[in-house]
Amino acid sequence: LIHNGNPICESLIAVQYIEDVWNDKNPLLPSDPYQRSQARFWADYVDNKVTLHASLQSLL
Repeated sequence: LIHNGNPICESLIAVQYIEDVWNDKNPLLPSDPYQRSQARFWADYVDNKVTLHASLQSLL
């Protein structure tokens, strides 16, 4: 993600950045704190487990 010439790296960080910048129009994360934590958990899980697994599989 590049916004105003600034690169934003990593999926979860990009989601949080989008939420911070444009949350008044179309929020990406739920308003409930517990549901937000669950959304962040799954985003982190995909970043760290699923993506890593896919990368390792491509090496085999």
